[in-house]
Amino acid sequence: MTLREAIARELCDTTAVTAICSTRIYWERMPQGVVYPAVSFSIVPGGWNEHTMGTDSGPIGSMVQVSCWNSDGPTALTTLESLAAAIKAKLKDFAGELGDITGAVTVERIFVEGDPILVWQDDAKVYAIHQDYLIDYTEE
Repeated sequence: MTLREAIARELCDTTAVTAICSTRIYWERMPQGVVYPAVSFSIVPGGWNEHTMGTDSGPIGSMVQVSCWNSDGPTALTTLESLAAAIKAKLKDFAGELGDITGAVTVERIFVEGDPILVWQDDAKVYAIHQDYLIDYTEE
């Protein structure tokens, strides 16, 4: 199982997240006409591998950006902040197995990197909260 698959499965299996966005959790891009609120995430290039004596001996480090999206409306920001908080509660300081019986990623630790960034995208008329997570893991 890849890190991408493990994160998607974990977020889709987190009741506090799916209570807000159902299973509208997408890798990289959301589909055209997506229903909000929704989540997208991507792995930021430039991770690292631990090397010893010419071999990859340890964990992989990857930066993952998770973005929560919601359209404009009277409760849009409150809903968006609740979704971002539910994801952060699930991922922050997580250590253990991400995945299921078909495969797993062993996570040493997930760290929150920096503060969340709130943006308004005028062309799409949506709010977004972007949060970066540093994940130290081993794929099995």
